[in-house]
Amino acid sequence: MAALMSGAVGACNASTAASSAALSRFGFSLFANLCHANPAHNVVLSPLVVAGALSMAVAGATAGGKTEQELLGLLGLSTHADFAVLTSAVLASSGASVSAANGIFTRAAVRPDFVALVRSAHGAYADKLGSSYGPINQWVSEKTQGHIRDLLSDPVDPLTVAVLVSAVFFKGSWATKFDAALTAASVFSALDGRALPAMMMRRSGTLHASASVDELAGAAAVRLDYGAGDGPHDFCALLVLPPVPGATALAATVLAMSSGDASGTAMLSRLHPQRVDLELPRLKAEYGAASLKVALRSLGLVESFDGHGGFLGLSQDEAVRIDDVVTKAMLEVDEEGTTAAAAAAVIMRTKSAAAPRPPLRLVFDRPFVMAVLHVPTGVPLFVAQLNEPAVPAVAHLIGDHGRAHGHGHGHDRHH
Repeated sequence: MAALMSGAVGACNASTAASSAALSRFGFSLFANLCHANPAHNVVLSPLVVAGALSMAVAGATAGGKTEQELLGLLGLSTHADFAVLTSAVLASSGASVSAANGIFTRAAVRPDFVALVRSAHGAYADKLGSSYGPINQWVSEKTQGHIRDLLSDPVDPLTVAVLVSAVFFKGSWATKFDAALTAASVFSALDGRALPAMMMRRSGTLHASASVDELAGAAAVRLDYGAGDGPHDFCALLVLPPVPGATALAATVLAMSSGDASGTAMLSRLHPQRVDLELPRLKAEYGAASLKVALRSLGLVESFDGHGGFLGLSQDEAVRIDDVVTKAMLEVDEEGTTAAAAAAVIMRTKSAAAPRPPLRLVFDRPFVMAVLHVPTGVPLFVAQLNEPAVPAVAHLIGDHGRAHGHGHGHDRHH
């Protein structure tokens, strides 16, 4: 995505605002689905990379077809290029170091014009797809500063025709850092009742916060900005604490974040400056590599996985479809700030080749004809009708019989 990163982007227009609201809904909905499936485990997700990889798939979808409309509807985009514009706006912002990249790894079945389109519209790096995911994993590792390794596991299915990959790396320093001298050992209460050791960071001061946010099912929330103390603060962390302990309240809070009324902008608008005594544990969490196929199906992505002829912009093979979407992410928080990285891959695959016809079975166990031909001219050197295998030729028998008669007659004449 180097081309996207290099250009300055002006203020977000109405189209970008609509795209960002739709991406928020998609991201929080996907996140809620994953949390529902993993209620007691860490879940780290970058909606940006998942949408980025899927937007490249949109570029290969059959124009005007069900698959294209399904993908655009899920992502809330008018065209695949809308996402590139939105990403440009994010990357041009201030207050943190953010880098993103797209890559496409293809085999011969992929149309050259698709490769050219994705390189142009999404700034994608392009390379051939071999028999190992090693080169893709190496590329992802480089783009995420070594934080995301082994996104995909070998071997590469012979029927895989393309892998569309998006990666992002984020590093932000708190506008007001935590004093490491105040960090002390404490306890974190897990959902299963375990008391887990934690290093709790502490900070007091005026922060944008709320004791109860309706859009978050009554959860408390606080905003921590990244960047220089005097701004601009284009990036922030939104920390959300369910109103009461327990799995039920946590699930309700996550679900509320995915509701139609919730968005990142709406949540932040409910916070107001006030005095806050904050305690936050140092964090280091990872998620994946994990398949998003089940979660995306539940959000309505069906044609993309099961349809026929849905990606004729990517390949002339009507059987090409999305086989899986895989993601991996990490998040680390300490007194200085936040480091996060993620990658997602859309794996495009054709269906299994049609079962071969059974071999033609020819058993020459009855009379047949054989010819020995000169191939360039078609001239027959020998032709044979074979009524019996491995017996003396009829002509030979006749010849012997004739010669026998001849010898007899000659002998008689001689006498």
